[in-house]
Amino acid sequence: MNKKVYNKCQDLSVLLVEDYLPLQKKITLFLQNYFKKVEVASNGREGVEKYLDFKKKHGTSYDIVISDYEMPKMNGIEMIKEIKDDTNDQLFIVISAHQEPEYLIEFINLGILHYIPKPIEPHTILNVLDKVSDVIFAKM
Repeated sequence: MNKKVYNKCQDLSVLLVEDYLPLQKKITLFLQNYFKKVEVASNGREGVEKYLDFKKKHGTSYDIVISDYEMPKMNGIEMIKEIKDDTNDQLFIVISAHQEPEYLIEFINLGILHYIPKPIEPHTILNVLDKVSDVIFAKM
């Protein structure tokens, strides 16, 4: 465990939206070591629903939404657009095997904070979480 990242993230909440169940479980277990609240959705539509339910229940949004790009029912870009319609300053991390310029440009235009290419390495997630938590605390 990385104590620096743990100390920064221990009071934060995260929504993970990933349709590939083995990867979803692996990332969830990893995130639970660092975050107070980790919720999971298996597609973009479910991600939007969980996001809105969390906001309604807690009066605030997740600190971070981590999403895959390619998913059933609603892809990551569509989900991000819908969530941004509700909360424009939501912080997003996208994980994806797609590295073609048209996808990356769309992610940039949506204002995502970070992009993590698949396959995902634990040290990569830790580095991104370290940077993203700095952005969160700078906003406070």
